[in-house]
Order: sequence, then structure tokens, then C-alpha cells
Amino acid sequence: TAFVSNFLYGHGPFTPWQMFAYGAAGLLAGFCFRRGGRKSWIMALFGFFAVFLCVGPIMDLSGITFLLSTISWKGILTVLTSGLLVNLVQAVSTALLLLFFGRPLLAKLDRIKRKYGILDR
Repeated sequence: TAFVSNFLYGHGPFTPWQMFAYGAAGLLAGFCFRRGGRKSWIMALFGFFAVFLCVGPIMDLSGITFLLSTISWKGILTVLTSGLLVNLVQAVSTALLLLFFGRPLLAKLDRIKRKYGILDR
């Protein structure tokens, strides 16, 4: 999704980092929810921590590599600190979206899986 949306909003050196970060969060979700666990508050809690502790730091790492001409602890701390508010807003937004729309979205995906026989054994 990040790759396709970047055709509308523009590609940049951050695009591979975005794809990796969202892929890592998706892989983590697959491991955590492979047996179910479709309660909205659990998905929201997971979404918050996945974005705040996985996606945000990976994107901050990309900022460190692209913004700093000389990597130093002071520069790293500056980039990580400046990204905290953005990461928090994204984490809260993700949690709210999953809280209100997570179950209906999963219901639609389940219907498509049944209709087309995806993941049938």
C-alpha cells in the first residue's frame, strides 16, 4: 500500500524504509494473531505498540541515515526525539482506526477468503 500510495504522493529515499517498516509490522501481526484474537481493543493495543515501537523507530532510522552528514549520538538523539510526537500521533491514529474499523475490515477480508478459497487446505 505504501508503494502504491507513493505513486500519488511521490517516491523518495524513504520508500524502501516505509515498505520494510510496514512489512515488519504486518509480519509481527501475522505471528501474534495467527490463531485469532479479533477483539477490537486487542487489535488497537497491538496497532499502537506496533507503530510506536516498530514502524516509528524504523522510519526514524531512515531519517538518521538521510539527514545526518556525520552520525553522532547527539544527532541520533535529536532525530529520535523530534520523531516522538509524529510516532505517537501515528500510533494513536492506528489504534483508533483498528478500534472502530478493525472488525468490519476483517469480516470483509474473511468473506473474500471464503468466496475465492484463499488459504484453503
